[in-house]
Amino acid sequence: MAEVAVKSAPKKKRRSNGQGADIWRRLRQNKKAVGAMIVLAFLLFLVVFANLLIPYGNAVDINPPDRLQWPNAEHWFGTDHYGRDIFARIIYGARVTLLIGFGATAISALIGTAIGTTSAYLGGKADAVITRILDTWMAIPSLLVTLALIAGIGRGLPQTIAALAVGGIPGFSRILRAAALDVVNRDYMEAVRALGASRKRAVFKHVVPNVMSQVLIQATSSVSGNILLGATLSFLGLGAQPPAPEWGYMLAEGIDNYQFYSYLVSIPGLAIAITALAINILGDALRDALDPRLKK
Repeated sequence: MAEVAVKSAPKKKRRSNGQGADIWRRLRQNKKAVGAMIVLAFLLFLVVFANLLIPYGNAVDINPPDRLQWPNAEHWFGTDHYGRDIFARIIYGARVTLLIGFGATAISALIGTAIGTTSAYLGGKADAVITRILDTWMAIPSLLVTLALIAGIGRGLPQTIAALAVGGIPGFSRILRAAALDVVNRDYMEAVRALGASRKRAVFKHVVPNVMSQVLIQATSSVSGNILLGATLSFLGLGAQPPAPEWGYMLAEGIDNYQFYSYLVSIPGLAIAITALAINILGDALRDALDPRLKK
């Protein structure tokens, strides 16, 4: 009886579930990125459910009998010189800090992406003029631009977000212009122009979607930068105004008593540092995950 050779069926290659799944897989393989996402997720949880965790009055109401208490069972992070609970001020201050960071970045990204991609698509003299304006704009330190704007429009949370957003526009524009130039010079963009697509449709339908990875990478670094710069402005008394809790302003209030009550400075300082560090780590991991050269 002849033996029949049974050939094993070839193994099917595992198909990718898409670019989004590949990016998520690479992020999950990065332990630092996972840690950063956990920190940010916990921070967002505190921000969203702050009202259920601790009353807002604990963060703003003056209570002289409880002033300058070291961390204890009742006040986990201690109290300040007005008797306000620092744990409550950290939680509610996170709302202000993240609003500054993400709000200013969102505005900068929206306007900067439009300017950068439009400049790359137009080319010629229009691109040269826009580029020279952006170069001049970027030559001025962003802090100086922000201070000048605040001097003109006044102090407060909306003014701080607007000033930081304006200072971040040229950075987005230059990076997105460089990324868009690569897209504009591809063959399919020649086909788009040959088919008679309008400039607006060509830019926002074909160029912008292809540079979104660069937008995300730039946005993560911009968020941490705006958080630090916003804290600096509040420390100088030019950012969010009291009684609204803000981490930078908490540092300024604790300076007078830090020699004897170090927690007044160390706790908000650590909050700023940990948040900015987590966002930077996530940004680096996101850049690596979006890099097609790292795909296996």
